[in-house]
Amino acid sequence: MSTGVRESAATVGRWMGWAKPDFSEYDAACWFAQCDQARASGTAHEFGIFDHDGQFLGGCGLNQFSAENRMCNLGYWVRQSRQRLGVATAAVIALRGLGFERLG
Repeated sequence: MSTGVRESAATVGRWMGWAKPDFSEYDAACWFAQCDQARASGTAHEFGIFDHDGQFLGGCGLNQFSAENRMCNLGYWVRQSRQRLGVATAAVIALRGLGFERLG
């Protein structure tokens, strides 16, 4: 993950402040721990995006849930070398299914 973030600091970093050239393995481990906690508590569902060969392509997730309004935030980011190849579209389709079919 850290290599993908560092590679993408110029493009992803404009929108996501954590995507910096010095993003480290420690930063990634902290992010994974936060994701695990959020998933366990049901406050967010964040995932890595990988290709069929296991290469890390980016991340996506559902968060900021509002049960009253039956809505949430859907977000994604794609590493710079794999942008504009349909990765984000595939992630959104997968998250749509999770959100509407499993989470309601």
